Amino acid sequence: RMTRLRVGHGFDVHRLVAGRPLKLGGIEVPHSRGLEGHSDGDCALHAACDALLGAIGQGDMGRHFPSRDPRWHGVASREFLEETVRLVREAGFTLGNLDITLIAQEPVLAPYLEPMRTTIAEVLEVEPELVSVKAKRARSSASNRCVHRREKAPGPAKGKAVAMSWNPMLTIWGKF
Repeated sequence: RMTRLRVGHGFDVHRLVAGRPLKLGGIEVPHSRGLEGHSDGDCALHAACDALLGAIGQGDMGRHFPSRDPRWHGVASREFLEETVRLVREAGFTLGNLDITLIAQEPVLAPYLEPMRTTIAEVLEVEPELVSVKAKRARSSASNRCVHRREKAPGPAKGKAVAMSWNPMLTIWGKF
């Protein structure tokens, strides 16, 4: 039996807006604003889907869950990840491990990292030890420019958005 490894990368940024709950990593985080989006805006799970789909050569969320399709409006991002996991398994892969970095000036995410880790592991049907969730603060306008280049959209360094980066490693078992 041969082992083949695949690595995908996912990145997503959503603006914080009033009037929405803040969903990150499959849980609700207490905050006065939530993430803008066609679904619940959970950029952690969106980046996870993109990374996993990329690792198996299946594009990104836009290909599988287009925002122009009304059936995805208001959907919990957990449903996107569950369907993505099904596609990963269908392609013959299992998750080796994953590493997640959330970038946000606010809110402070440290108290919520372990519940995110547990929830994500549950959706992926893997042991929590295979999942790492970290948070970083974007403290300067330099980091904001790094994320947004020349865009005028408010960014993580100004406390107006949350960015997420995700790197999974997938393992496929079989003969090649």
